[in-house]
Amino acid sequence: MRSNFNNPEAHLQSWYVACKSSEIKPSQAQTIYVLARKIVVYRTQFGSVHALDARCPHLGADLGKGKVVGDKIQCAFHHWEFGCDGDCHRAPGLTEIPKRQVRTYPTQEKWGYVWIWNGPKILFELPKISEEFYVVRMPNQTLRCHPHIMIANGLDVGHFSALHDMVLERSELRDKPPFSVEVTLVGRPISKVMKLLTGASHKNIDASFETIGGNMALATVRSPIKFAMMFTGNVSAVGHCNTHTIAFLPKRIFPDLLRALVSMYVLLHDDRRILDSIEFHPSFVETDRPLKKFAEVVNQMETW
Repeated sequence: MRSNFNNPEAHLQSWYVACKSSEIKPSQAQTIYVLARKIVVYRTQFGSVHALDARCPHLGADLGKGKVVGDKIQCAFHHWEFGCDGDCHRAPGLTEIPKRQVRTYPTQEKWGYVWIWNGPKILFELPKISEEFYVVRMPNQTLRCHPHIMIANGLDVGHFSALHDMVLERSELRDKPPFSVEVTLVGRPISKVMKLLTGASHKNIDASFETIGGNMALATVRSPIKFAMMFTGNVSAVGHCNTHTIAFLPKRIFPDLLRALVSMYVLLHDDRRILDSIEFHPSFVETDRPLKKFAEVVNQMETW
């Protein structure tokens, strides 16, 4: 049986970032490369966004080179038109419309991105985030590891003390079948400077880290500062991780905003140094229970 975990050829039924919403104007189309295939994303004149396989089922032309006509995408090669249902609705010069179809992808726009679902039907929704936060899209990066390794990093409770110099007073694994794994953490940094910068001088850091599907995770900090981070990644053409990171930061009180940014920067900087050179193999031990559970969840998910 093929393993999905850490496998660049296994594309799970899950949510993936296709592009920024701002990149798709009304009546425009764009071909993106994601999930090891070309997908055309287009927006109708009324604003709705749709996604289809970009390969025209006639002779294979790129539908992204065509134009949007009403709620359909017209192939530039022979002007065949395909609707958001994937069916061919018009084929000039033919007496009958051919029964040709392209694969469609459910879409959703959230936090400034167009998200596509890789599968015939949505199995779980994007997470709900409180509107009390500023939404900040961080610069995209490429890590030299598989997205599963990047996403699972927050489940590795052992590395918080070893790499980030934190004392963990408590950690708890919560299995949230069928698509999520969560750990809750209570601890504090050892460094007096980090205690001051993060606001953890008098309060412990109380946080949770939840994976959602195979390529999305949400880190939520409840104390001493309330903020959240969402991590998601797509497999690159060479099997690495193209990241999309969204910060949900405090709207009020300048020191809280600054402390959230400092905490986020220190953790991500330290992690990147490791993940960029890791040669991962799943030699799990007892303390790796959350990581092992995540790998089991990913291996049980369907691909498409």
